[in-house]
Amino acid sequence: MFLVLLLAENKEAQDKARKEIVDVLGGYGNLMTMEHIKEFEYLDRCAKESLRLFTTTPYIARSINKEIQLGQYTIPLGTEAYISLFDLHRNPDYWKDPLKFDPDRFLPENTKQQHPFAYVLFSKGPRSCIGQ
Repeated sequence: MFLVLLLAENKEAQDKARKEIVDVLGGYGNLMTMEHIKEFEYLDRCAKESLRLFTTTPYIARSINKEIQLGQYTIPLGTEAYISLFDLHRNPDYWKDPLKFDPDRFLPENTKQQHPFAYVLFSKGPRSCIGQ
């Protein structure tokens, strides 16, 4: 739903997405296969960007299993930590112009420089979503 909204609000992105679909399918009216879906590079970036802006998992919670020192603060064992993925994905320390819809953030050359925990859709580590 949010991807459709973002494409509707961004004509240039909508035009690129439409062109990619027509190019991959070979025109309008052709049936789409799983092989076609693998070729949608721009649409994949659009989907990732829409999930960055409107994450399906707004926060994750974890129990701290050992004392952690974060700068001058000590996080004691047993503390429940809540991490806001919504805020993480809009953090200007990791995302230039974070409220802007920009699928090119997910170009391979741009993701190489990205912090590995700047984009967390469902979770990371051993409790990560198996659907990834």
